[in-house]
Amino acid sequence: HSFSTLSIEQQDRIAIFDATNSTDKRRRWVLEECTDPAKRPGKPTGVVFVESICDDEELLNENFRFKVTNSPDYLGVSE
Repeated sequence: HSFSTLSIEQQDRIAIFDATNSTDKRRRWVLEECTDPAKRPGKPTGVVFVESICDDEELLNENFRFKVTNSPDYLGVSE
């Protein structure tokens, strides 16, 4: 897990973590990484989760097929 961080000024930070944070455990991890004073000293960092919901069945199937075909997570798994 890693963050892409862009420093705008010394005290201001923006972190973009582009991933699926669909479980409570993953969201807690993101919150801890951003708000732990030992890991992020200085100005407190706020957290905003942006969620998109897609109900386009064709697009969902296309994304699923792409993920299964191209992701190393599914390497060696048969259809």
